Amino acid sequence: MLHVLIYSYDLVQQEYKPSHPFKPVRARLMAELLNRYGLISEENQRIIAPSLMDEELLYLFHTREYIELLKKAEEGEFTVEMLNAGLGTQDNPVFRAMYRYALATSSGTHEGAMMLNQGIARFVFNPFGGFHHAGKDHAEGFCYINDIAVAIADLIRKDQRVAYIDIDAHHGNGVQDAFYETDKVLCISLHESGETLYPGTGSEAEIGSKEGVGYNVNIPLRAGTDD
Repeated sequence: MLHVLIYSYDLVQQEYKPSHPFKPVRARLMAELLNRYGLISEENQRIIAPSLMDEELLYLFHTREYIELLKKAEEGEFTVEMLNAGLGTQDNPVFRAMYRYALATSSGTHEGAMMLNQGIARFVFNPFGGFHHAGKDHAEGFCYINDIAVAIADLIRKDQRVAYIDIDAHHGNGVQDAFYETDKVLCISLHESGETLYPGTGSEAEIGSKEGVGYNVNIPLRAGTDD
């Protein structure tokens, strides 16, 4: 089976705004290092540019109203509804090709998940993915489309059960909210405690509800925790 790196030159050219801390160009630097050290030259390794997925898949998690706001904001419109949906803030500025960028990054995660599900790949890494803060109807924490929630929702639709492990310093509140009441997804998150870091969620007491009780596991750590 294949080992796959999701990568697109077009995506690394994107920028939220010059002063924004999130820099897609880091993926290019990573790819250059992998190539320089000869780590992506094996016969079973592939570099794949994501194909845009069917927009209908977004609605497995996001609301249609929110996706329409993303499109209109990208086209230059701006309304109070967009601000209420988290768009146009310091964390989530409106920028050129914003919706297309978010759709493409989500497409990479979804394509990788489907390759794993179909037995085509054993390992897939999407350095452009991981937007775990976006909610079903709002942007948050640098995240516009929750690629993880969309991909997992499609796997569930295909009768799969999913173990999701999140090791970002920030708690993945968007993914937790998406699957908090289901036993189809085991969400495990190791992160800095919400007492000291955004988004303020992810306590060990958040264990899921209804059918999802016991399927949400948070391991909050003190600031500065190392290996």
